[in-house]
Amino acid sequence: MMFPTVADIKQFWDWQCYGPEDIAFYVSIGWISADDYQDITGDKYEA
Repeated sequence: MMFPTVADIKQFWDWQCYGPEDIAFYVSIGWISADDYQDITGDKYEA
């Protein structure tokens, strides 16, 4: 299992441990998708 999972990342976002740049980092390394970014942050991912 990979850690953190998308659910973990979402939880960290909800707890305000992560900001948009942290979530974008996970997209840039291919850990999560741009759709996951939008689901988590509510904003469209801009590369």
